[in-house]
Amino acid sequence: MSYKVSGKDWADIFFKLDPSDVSKSRYMCNLCPVGSQLYTSAKGHGYTNLKTHITGNHSESITDMVNEFRGIKNTNALDNKVNELMKDLKKLKNASILRSIKDTNGLMPVTRNVTRWSSTWEMLVRFLILVLYLHNCGLPEATKALIPSYVEIHELTQLKDQLQKFQDTTLSLQSDSGEIDLYFVRTLFDNLIRQHPSCVKHLSPTSDIVHKMMMMMMMIEKKR
Repeated sequence: MSYKVSGKDWADIFFKLDPSDVSKSRYMCNLCPVGSQLYTSAKGHGYTNLKTHITGNHSESITDMVNEFRGIKNTNALDNKVNELMKDLKKLKNASILRSIKDTNGLMPVTRNVTRWSSTWEMLVRFLILVLYLHNCGLPEATKALIPSYVEIHELTQLKDQLQKFQDTTLSLQSDSGEIDLYFVRTLFDNLIRQHPSCVKHLSPTSDIVHKMMMMMMMIEKKR
């Protein structure tokens, strides 16, 4: 599978909308210093000037970020495929068959929860355990037709390994050890940004969320 990165994708990866622009056509580069030049995406001209700015000023960041974005688009379809399989496996007859597999100790399918990103990781972990037995445990042909191919399973294994890093970070943030402070959180986020440059839009010190009133109130409360 391959995904062509569009002009709009370039805007989503590298830019954020200028919050003061009511026309919602001016973008601010995520890689430039705060207060840098604004770049306009005018009607009829697409996002050419945004792409030109990135290729001319931030070429060292392009490959990793665009490739990762392309990979995310590709794996979305695979996530959906696994989720559909898991929903089918939850049907009464299929669930009864799964419970009879001794080597899995009766593990049941896990579906994705759109309100919890970690549920995708949990679903993939469970899928990669169950998939070893799905072809030969007596499931209906219609259900077996939903099982991803061996190439797709390899891609899903890689995706699970990538999501493991985010899962580890999430668990670290939820720790009740009492050793978590803002410096620790910043270090976690910076490590993720280094491994996954496209995270800069949401995890960098200049992300929109950092400047939202609710976030500021939480930080002030933390210091008290």
